[in-house]
Amino acid sequence: MSKDHWRKQSATIPGVCFRAIWRITYPPATIHHVDEVHSWHELIYVINGEYSVRVNNTEHVVRAGDFIGIPKGCSHHPFPENHCSLWVLQWEGERVSPPAPQVVPDPQRRVGDVIAWMWEVWLDLEERGGVFLDAQLLALLESLSFPDLHGKDWIRNVKTYLVNCRHPYLDMKELERVFQKSSRQIARKFKSQYGCTPIQFYRDLRAERALRALRSQSGPISTLSADLGYSNAAAFTRDMKTRFHLTPSEIRCRGLGN
Repeated sequence: MSKDHWRKQSATIPGVCFRAIWRITYPPATIHHVDEVHSWHELIYVINGEYSVRVNNTEHVVRAGDFIGIPKGCSHHPFPENHCSLWVLQWEGERVSPPAPQVVPDPQRRVGDVIAWMWEVWLDLEERGGVFLDAQLLALLESLSFPDLHGKDWIRNVKTYLVNCRHPYLDMKELERVFQKSSRQIARKFKSQYGCTPIQFYRDLRAERALRALRSQSGPISTLSADLGYSNAAAFTRDMKTRFHLTPSEIRCRGLGN
């Protein structure tokens, strides 16, 4: 269903106005805009694949589970080289807007789930959903707060990223991509602040989560390993045996996480 330039006739929430949601797949879809400067804000969420876009002459790569916020007035040109599927959420108003084009991780895919739900509401309610969608949009945007990944406190944002991450193959190259800083700079600053490297911090935190999960959850080890950010059950078992000299099943039986 196409609702380009759809406008609500009912009253809206001051400072924020839902405009549209698009579900786009490349290929075979054509580029939805080329070097345009929009009068609205966009949040582009990558459902699967990898999406490349040039914003104000700076190239950004957005991977599955990440999104990029693009404020109005930015020139942006998408050039996806591989298959990818996207949600494109558009809104107007200055109450909540991205401070600058930036890629933000969504490891739990909460943002994608909310946008998909808003899409269904939009299709079902049409004009009657105006104020309701504005309220949901405002709640989503305020929950994101579009954190400044590159500001003065960027190293704290690295820690926040690691706490929320469930990436089975996380490495320093991934952190370089997200924070646009060198591996050496990230590692040195992080160790100075927190006493260990980012990867050590992430793996130790993952192991702590694993102990708590083995204590409180009774599901299959394979499901648990994926939820915790391990590549597979074998990698999960290997990590537990290296750290605690016990398999996940043995840890669960002995209640080591208590």
